[in-house]
Amino acid sequence: MSETLAELLRMEHEPVGVFYFDEKPQDAYELPSGKRNCVVSMMLMAAKGKPVVTYDENCACAGGAVGLGFGNAFERRGHPTRYLLSTGLADMPDDDRRTLPPHMVNGERFFCSPSVVDAWKEEIPYGDEQSRFVLFAPQSRWVEHRRPDAVVLLLNPDQLSAVVCMGSFRTGKAMQTIAPFSAACQSILRVRQDRNSADAPMVMGMFDVAQRHQLPANMLSLTMSHDRFVQLSEDAPTSCLSSQSWKKLVRLREQ
Repeated sequence: MSETLAELLRMEHEPVGVFYFDEKPQDAYELPSGKRNCVVSMMLMAAKGKPVVTYDENCACAGGAVGLGFGNAFERRGHPTRYLLSTGLADMPDDDRRTLPPHMVNGERFFCSPSVVDAWKEEIPYGDEQSRFVLFAPQSRWVEHRRPDAVVLLLNPDQLSAVVCMGSFRTGKAMQTIAPFSAACQSILRVRQDRNSADAPMVMGMFDVAQRHQLPANMLSLTMSHDRFVQLSEDAPTSCLSSQSWKKLVRLREQ
């Protein structure tokens, strides 16, 4: 049997499928409600072999709920995003200060002012997801379900470089990967909207320095449609992963 994409890339963790369902999937772990329940931790659990299910009410993180397509959770939940992502207490009205967690008093400083956060919020996509449940499942468990709506690869810089190269393998088009700033998990929604296209760009993610403590230092994510994942898997044996350059790099890293 030929090696899979994950094997050729020497991935440490399995590709993660993101599935949307109307009914709660059976035999999937659900994080206890009432906690923040970061989507990043869910993806990591799935990559290590454990299917995880969540839904709007279970995902207490407003940014995560936005990333999963559950509408504008920033506004719906009255989340102080414009202050949290910028200057924190410095510009927050007195009557809102109690809503900001203690470790956020100075803001995350991703943006220079609350008004710039407002501009960013106008630009990012918001889903109107009708399916109630989101399942994160390792590739070894996909057979239990239908095809995933999106696929997330957790990659080191060498692996990420190879897959970005592979994105142009069939078309010669250079712009096959984008790297927009967003919350750590919000690349999922950008791909979800183009889930039936192998031509939709792959989306790099995990740039959110507020959440990178949950990840190994050399890990980023690359999210893509299932069609794109299938295409890459088919191309892998004759792509740059079969080249002497890649084999040399693998040998070097294994020393």
